[in-house]
Amino acid sequence: MHFPITIGVHRSRILDVAVLLVAVLTSAALLVYPGQTWVILGLLLFAWGLALRSWRLLTPEIAALRIERSGEIFVLRSGGGEFLSVEAEPGATVHPWLTAIRLRGEDGRYNWLLLTVDSANREDFRRLRSFLRWQARFSVAGDDA
Repeated sequence: MHFPITIGVHRSRILDVAVLLVAVLTSAALLVYPGQTWVILGLLLFAWGLALRSWRLLTPEIAALRIERSGEIFVLRSGGGEFLSVEAEPGATVHPWLTAIRLRGEDGRYNWLLLTVDSANREDFRRLRSFLRWQARFSVAGDDA
């Protein structure tokens, strides 16, 4: 691998479709449920409100990720001007189609990075998965650093 690796992050259409599909299936289930109309309407509004909130939360807070040879990870937050140092917290999920990482910045702020195969360039996505499996330094639970 050639370092540093810079990975641009964008919104996942797979996750957008998944949220829409869950909302439609929930609506279909509620519409066939025998009950009072006002209760079903309230549940429909709640389900679609929750789907809208979920859809909004899928907008990545991180615009780019930079990985250094030393194992350091830097992020460029959306609307930010410079890369900031972060640590990958324990418990990352790394699969061929999905990667979920919890990152902690020097400012103590946490971000979830949720990437699917369509959230980044395929080669960059593969590099990130390889890096996380073999080279990343994860902070130890209970670290006071």
